[in-house]
Amino acid sequence: DKNAGFFAGVQLASQKYELSNTDFPGEKTEYDSTLVMPRFGYKYNLGNSGIYLLPWVGVGQVSTSNKNPSVGSQVYKLNSVIPFATLHLGYTF
Repeated sequence: DKNAGFFAGVQLASQKYELSNTDFPGEKTEYDSTLVMPRFGYKYNLGNSGIYLLPWVGVGQVSTSNKNPSVGSQVYKLNSVIPFATLHLGYTF
């Protein structure tokens, strides 16, 4: 089928985060994050129904504007490598 089979790609993302903590009311911190994630998977078409399953996995490298953000006296350690796996269920028309 068209568009079925193995695939590979790269995901790029930029996000802005805001952290708060109920132990420190009114305090917050913000930081930006950039993600680069090579990924690969396989698209299975379920007959001619248009329905497909698409499992994929990737490992992302993250860089942030603040390596150790804190709220009050709580310091958060951010991971620089993020493994990710998912299964999409979709419909093509």
